[in-house]
Amino acid sequence: MNDSANLSLSIEIKKSDSQKNGCRVAHMWAIGAVLFSTLPPVYQACLIAALILHCWAYETGTAKTTRTALFYNPVQGWQVQQHKQTHSIRFLPSSVITTQGMVLHLALLGQGTKRSLPRKKLNFNNTMTVLVPADSLNQEDYRRLTVGIQTTWRANSHDD
Repeated sequence: MNDSANLSLSIEIKKSDSQKNGCRVAHMWAIGAVLFSTLPPVYQACLIAALILHCWAYETGTAKTTRTALFYNPVQGWQVQQHKQTHSIRFLPSSVITTQGMVLHLALLGQGTKRSLPRKKLNFNNTMTVLVPADSLNQEDYRRLTVGIQTTWRANSHDD
C-alpha cells in the first residue's frame, strides 16, 4: 500500500521571524552604506527615506497578497496557491529541504493535470521558487510538509 495515498495536506506559509529579522538587518546595512558613501547629502537623504519607507511597508505587511499555501491530495496532486491563484505543481530536483528551511523549485503544470508538462520542455516561465523558513510553520506542520514532499517526490520520481 502506498503511504502517500493516505496523505492529505493543507499548509499556509506565514512570514517568519528570521525572514523579518534578515530584512531588518539588510535595511540597516543598506542605510549604513548610504551614510558612508560619497553621495551628496540630498541623494543620501532620498535613498535613506526610500529604504525606511520600504522597511516600513514590509514590516506593516502592505504586501499581504503574497501569502502562499501548499496543498496535497492523492487525486489532484500538489498545488500551490499564491495571489489567490491555484496552480498544480511538480517539485523539481533542484529543490532543497533542510531542517532550517526549504527552497522549493516548482514546475507549474498546465490545465490542472499532473503530467501535462513534459520534463524536458521546462523553461523559466513555467517555474517558481517558494522559500519556506522552518519558523514560518509550527514544528508539526513543518514535519508533515517535509515528510509529505519527500514521500510523494520519491513515489512520483519513478513515474517519469
